[in-house]
Amino acid sequence: MQMGRVISKKIALALGAGGARGLAHIGILEEIERSGIKIDYVAGSSIGAMIGALYCLYGNAGDVRRHLAEFLTDEELQKKWDSFVPCHKNENGKRKVHLLEELRGFINRQYVRLAVMTKKSLAREDDLMDPLEQIFEDKTTDDLKIPFSACSVDLISGNELYLNSGKLSELVYCSSAIPGIFPPCKKGDLLLADGSISDLVPVDAVPDHDEYIIIAVNFGPGTFLRTNLDSGLDILMRADELARIKLNKMILEEADLVISPDVSNFHWAEFSRYEEIIEIGRQAASNAHEDIMAFAETGQVKIKPWYKRAFGWLSGA
Repeated sequence: MQMGRVISKKIALALGAGGARGLAHIGILEEIERSGIKIDYVAGSSIGAMIGALYCLYGNAGDVRRHLAEFLTDEELQKKWDSFVPCHKNENGKRKVHLLEELRGFINRQYVRLAVMTKKSLAREDDLMDPLEQIFEDKTTDDLKIPFSACSVDLISGNELYLNSGKLSELVYCSSAIPGIFPPCKKGDLLLADGSISDLVPVDAVPDHDEYIIIAVNFGPGTFLRTNLDSGLDILMRADELARIKLNKMILEEADLVISPDVSNFHWAEFSRYEEIIEIGRQAASNAHEDIMAFAETGQVKIKPWYKRAFGWLSGA
């Protein structure tokens, strides 16, 4: 068995994609701050890019939460996201919403499925860009307190790009343009879309692995059973999901510490449950307290094989 070894390096965060589940990043950042760790680099994919850019801009998790508050509590935005969320039943087997509301949600979801197959995107670019410009205003990478890169994918070549210069709102859009939901971002000969297409957790976006200890935050799909394969679209998405599970495991092997909050019970579009999700992130980081504090107190962290370093539902911890 490989023994742990002690090394002293800078700390980098690789903040993964996950939609609303990625709001757990905020709780993790809050807990890391309490541990006294100084973050030297942040890479983000999709929602991880949004939260990572805010953290690098302001330098503390409290400002991240405050600047996202308006976005998270906007009723019109919540209605748009809620159209993607299936109706669930409570513990007694009763519907959580009125039957007419459930029917309306069903119709919305069927429209979404049809629209995805007939239109380039369900939403306009402004539907995402406008909130991002409100959050980041005219800030650029020159305003950052911590070095940052956003992971994106060129749909033409298939290449991953790690964006680290320009307007923050544009960088985050290019990393968050979910295929079929938002239009890809045209940049010269490039057609940029959500970084999670190929890089759920952007470990490779950290520029020099020998220079950093990399803490990865993962919301990627676990090897759970899925029974709701009722349409061809569901089956295609499940096939893609299975491929991403294997790819994500390979990517995470490059990280030194993996934190995987148990957000599997939240839909990717349930932004209205942000307080619960943030708290789960905080608790997941708290569960990693021993290794986090090892660095906070000594400037060193004991590196173990990755399967002994993962915290949360992915590792079964």
